[in-house]
Amino acid sequence: MTTTDRSGLRRVSIEAPTLILVEGVDDLHFLKEFLAFCGIPDIQIEEVGGKDRFSKFLQLLLPEAPNLSQLRSLAVARDADLDVTAAQTSVTGMLRAFTRRLENGARETTSICTSQFLFPDNQYMGTLETLLWSTVPDGQQSCIKEFLACTEDDWGRYPLAECWVDKARVYAYLAGSPLKVEGDGSRGSTRARPGLLTGVSVRAGIWDLNHDAFNPLRAFAQGL
Repeated sequence: MTTTDRSGLRRVSIEAPTLILVEGVDDLHFLKEFLAFCGIPDIQIEEVGGKDRFSKFLQLLLPEAPNLSQLRSLAVARDADLDVTAAQTSVTGMLRAFTRRLENGARETTSICTSQFLFPDNQYMGTLETLLWSTVPDGQQSCIKEFLACTEDDWGRYPLAECWVDKARVYAYLAGSPLKVEGDGSRGSTRARPGLLTGVSVRAGIWDLNHDAFNPLRAFAQGL
């Protein structure tokens, strides 16, 4: 359960022994669907509203969360972006500060294990979209790349890093991908729903969650 304080940060009540904090709503929807697909129960997922809010959330709100004594495992999942080492250092520092805050606080808590996952695979730079893009078949990737190359020729090339290009590729892919329609078993297209979010597209059945690219994330989740 969450409520919002004056700063826009989400106040959380602990409802499961494992909590994963994520950047935003896309990450939240994606992980919920992925964990359900993997059959991994009893994990609470909360979004903090952006990577710049992890620190405040961990220092100001989570230590005061109701039922904190029930928490056994805490993880942060965010994009590695352009520098996976810098992202790892940042998250590690925030989690250590959170642990120290608990150790120095007045509230009685049990030991909480901490961990992190950096999209796409906990090793290389990128984003959630980098992970998703890596599962798209080569033939369809070629079509999307050709389309984006055409728009770059018309509009002028923007100096985007590869991980940001992956976001554009995924959005273009979603614009034409088939999706499963609940109820009648028929298939439609996201072209009829151009606002379909990346995270929600998992529920729509667009991504092959059995793909080997998801193995690092699957192993991470199973180890929580």
